[in-house]
Amino acid sequence: MNIRIAIRGALVLVILLFTFGVSFAHAKLTFTSTSISSDSTLGVTSTNFNINSAGVVTSATWNGNTVGVAYGGTGATTAAGARTNLGATTVGDAVFTAADAAAARAAIGVGSGTGDLVSTNNLSDLTNAGTARSNLGLGSLATLSSIGTANIDNTAVTFAKIQNISTARILGRTTAGSGAIEELESVPIALGGTGATTASAARTNLGATTVGDAVFIAADAAAARTALGVGLGIGDLVSTNNLSDLANAATARTNLGLGSLATLNSIVYQNQTLKTGAKIWTGSATTSSGVATFNPTDDNTASGTAIFTNVYSIQATAEGGSTPITSPLASIRTVSGDNKTITIAAVTGTNLGALGNTVGNAPDGTTVYLTIIGD
Repeated sequence: MNIRIAIRGALVLVILLFTFGVSFAHAKLTFTSTSISSDSTLGVTSTNFNINSAGVVTSATWNGNTVGVAYGGTGATTAAGARTNLGATTVGDAVFTAADAAAARAAIGVGSGTGDLVSTNNLSDLTNAGTARSNLGLGSLATLSSIGTANIDNTAVTFAKIQNISTARILGRTTAGSGAIEELESVPIALGGTGATTASAARTNLGATTVGDAVFIAADAAAARTALGVGLGIGDLVSTNNLSDLANAATARTNLGLGSLATLNSIVYQNQTLKTGAKIWTGSATTSSGVATFNPTDDNTASGTAIFTNVYSIQATAEGGSTPITSPLASIRTVSGDNKTITIAAVTGTNLGALGNTVGNAPDGTTVYLTIIGD
């Protein structure tokens, strides 16, 4: 039996077997009112179910198919099946059927809730901020507002971490006193630099004069001579010429203070010409106990190298103070075999050539002059 009853104006719609496919055994419908007006209510009763005037099934035995999700049902005959049909996930189903909040938190993997932080507290409800920082792996710098030198490891700052600097600059400081590093275009002279950025300016800063700078940068010797105002070697003496390029040798000898003997190859002594290569040595010494000692050697000592191998002539004269001694007599006393030491006896008196005259030693300090000729 299929029944569909609609009452216009009563706002009651009863859809029975037509929609749900419900069948009744021994169905019986009883209307509680013989007439129906627009505001009348209608109740439907049968032996096995009752629908009151509010449209509520007050009693029935359901023998129909399950109500699908599309018709407001679950399409299932169990709660678990219904939840599955309604889209429950594993975790969602666990939370949906959790016996309490703790079970629900456990289903989604959170703790019991004891000690949980509240976002509006902004971590002020932490029991120990220091421990929390340690658990987060934070270092000691985490609590600092600025970084000091003590917080930077030695050699930790690389060049790449320093601020950018301009091209062709060096780092240093010229401002008086200690302070921050500065960019310098050049190193000042006071710090061992030139204080300039060009070679020309550097030479100027280092004190180069016009001529000095010209010589300093001369490409070759000729350019240097030109800068100095000399010719290209004209008039200059060349070492390999051995003074043959002197303009006047005689003037040169005079300028050197040389005497006339300088040009002789042999010496005429007492109108006698000595052998070629002879040498003359002169010296002076003062007497002690009437004796003056001479050392004709390269260093004027008895241990030096003898100047003469052969001695041809020895001439000695004596004087006392600045005035010659009256009738002085200076004579050879000894000549060493190696010609390194010669002693001269100096005596004084009157008429020294006459027998019987008294002869005495010249006073100590009497100057004796000695001339030796030999080779």
